[in-house]
Formats: sequence, C-alpha cells, structure tokens
Amino acid sequence: MAPRVPLTERVDSAVTTHPEVRSALRSSDDSRMPSSDLPRLRIETPRLSDVPTAPGESPFRVKGVAWLDTLARHGELPGGTQAVMALLPSEGLRDYYSQPFLSTSWYDVMPMIFADAAAAAVANVSFEASLHDGSRRQAHRAFAGIYRSFVRLLVPSAVAWALPRLATTYFDFGPVTTERLGAQHVRGTVSGVPAFLADWYEIAALEFVLVALEYSGCVRPKLEWSERSEAGTLQGFLLQNLTFDITWIGARIRSQD
Repeated sequence: MAPRVPLTERVDSAVTTHPEVRSALRSSDDSRMPSSDLPRLRIETPRLSDVPTAPGESPFRVKGVAWLDTLARHGELPGGTQAVMALLPSEGLRDYYSQPFLSTSWYDVMPMIFADAAAAAVANVSFEASLHDGSRRQAHRAFAGIYRSFVRLLVPSAVAWALPRLATTYFDFGPVTTERLGAQHVRGTVSGVPAFLADWYEIAALEFVLVALEYSGCVRPKLEWSERSEAGTLQGFLLQNLTFDITWIGARIRSQD
C-alpha cells in the first residue's frame, strides 16, 4: 500500500465540532482511514472468451498516458514488462502490449485488464490487491503532479463533484454525471461501461477518488458503488450504468504551499 500523504495543515475549529471528525483527527495525523478499514473491491481474472473483439478493435479506448503509467508500474516488477508480456494469454495481446504508446493518442482499454492480471501473477499477489495498490500509486503521481492544482485550489465539495468527470480525460466512454445531495455527499453515475470492465473500472476509480479527496483535505472520504443497471449492448459488449456515492465527515483547512 502506498504511504500516507502528509498534510501540513491547521484544523478549522468549526469543522472539528463534529465528534466523528474530532475522533478521526485524534487517531491519525492525516485524513486516511486506518488500513484495516480501507475498502477492497473484488475482481475476477479476465477470460479471453469474454471479449468479443481482437486487441485494438474494441470501441472502448483509454488515453496513451494511462498505458504509459501502467507500463511504468509493470516495469518495477521482477523481470519487468517482459515478464508481464510472457504471461499474456494470446499473441495478439502480447503484440498489443509491446507496441509503442503515445501519451496523447487513444488505445484499446481491453488489453489493459489482461496486462494488469498478468502483472499480479508476476508479483505473486491477488489481482484485486495488485490493482488497488497500483491504482493508488498512479493516483498519487497524478495528484502530486499534473492535477496538483486541481486538488489544492478547490474546496473538497468541489473536488468531489468535479473529480469523477476527469475520467473523460482518460476514457472515451462512460460519461459521468454528478449531483450534490448534501454538504458532504455527492452521487454520480458512469454510463455505458462494458460489464467486462466494470470491476476494474470501479477499483481504479475508487483509489483515484480517495487519493484526490485526501489531498484536498477531506476527513474520512469514502466512495461506495451502490448500483449497476443494464444499458444495452455495443459490438457484442454488455453495457452497464454504475452509480456511486462519495461522502466524507469533515475537511481540514490547509496551509498554503
């Protein structure tokens, strides 16, 4: 698991009147939940028979920067990307994985789930543990780098409302809508996600949202995926709409840096 994010902040006295917030601040020097309380979603190892298109031919694409981040993470494993590629279950996937990727171009996302499953096998850990921890590390790099101003300048409620919409900068599918249901509650829906990809998407989104809200100063942020509903088909892929709720119990006022 990635290390906790240090927060050099002062606590607003008005925020800390809530007893749960006071308890959270006493038990930890940042806004993270204890590791035993962190949500862990489940995911099954993908099967080639569940994907009706060849690598590179699905209508669901991801930005090249996501592929480059994935390859960088796989490169840190014993044997690096060569070890991951050797475990991919088809020549087509191996060819796709080994191609050059450009950060601003669009690429098929389906081979990525097979690559992540192979990386977990190389690391000798469960698929869900590998994906949770890898997504969290990628999120830390993103919100300490390219999206740093996004989480530093906006108040937590604005981050929670706008953050899921950032997914459209990485994926060319799954438009996201969000609405505020309370001062510390945002509900949203991701539309038209391939059912084959839904577990993978939910885990990656969970980690990115939690890291972003931690950086923005939220206390005890949570993201819960509450409902899936059928949304038709596209080129042989069953589609689903995914509903989520983002909540937190308070916020810190951060010092300017």
